[in-house]
Amino acid sequence: MKLKIMSVNIEGEKHLDKIRKLRLRESPDVICLQEYFPETSVQIFGTQYPYQFFVPTYKVDQDEKGLKFSTTRVWGEVIASRTPFEKTKVKYTTMDVYGSDNLPTHEIDNHIPAVLKVTTHGMQIGTTHFTWTPNGIVTDRQRAHVDELLKMIEGEEMVLAGDFNIPRGNEMYLKLAEKMKDNISSEIKTTLDPFLHYANKNTPGKLGLVVDYIWSTPKYRVQDVQVVSGVSDHCALLATVLLSK
Repeated sequence: MKLKIMSVNIEGEKHLDKIRKLRLRESPDVICLQEYFPETSVQIFGTQYPYQFFVPTYKVDQDEKGLKFSTTRVWGEVIASRTPFEKTKVKYTTMDVYGSDNLPTHEIDNHIPAVLKVTTHGMQIGTTHFTWTPNGIVTDRQRAHVDELLKMIEGEEMVLAGDFNIPRGNEMYLKLAEKMKDNISSEIKTTLDPFLHYANKNTPGKLGLVVDYIWSTPKYRVQDVQVVSGVSDHCALLATVLLSK
């Protein structure tokens, strides 16, 4: 059995048409999205992905132009599938005072990473939108969150995709790479879109970092990996996942 997966930070509502067109073109079995508003489900998934596991991580009260919404909205991460989930599970970091019933506002360094995990066709797929830091630097908060992430997945076999906000090669990346395989080719130099990311809009390609990943443990093989630009401020990741022989 093979599963085609797609993972992308969709930046709220800014790129819905592009995300939908990519979904229609690639027809993945499982989709992992970060910075997702649940009320945009039909626009993105249509009726083809009826099985959805959404986990909130932020309260959002204004749009990208700073205009206030009429009511506070919630966004987070979602895993959507064509076929039913056999299991679902979420873990928030425990060191923060926030949780699913007490969400932080969307502000700098106010992020509570959560790990969503689903099992479908006997395969465990996870996603996360991990702790943001300015300019990709390592902070003590991110260090603590990485330690907790590793505890969350200790002893588990899975594929874990998402926006990790951890540049390839730094201290936190190396810690993750001790436990899981990075399936993004070393030839890829950035997963930040060269035009759509805010840091690149005036100077295309100015900021280039690999921060989005598809990690895997030994039980799984990940192949046919693609990094697709032009769909959001982060590139989309596409891959085929299967069990190792």
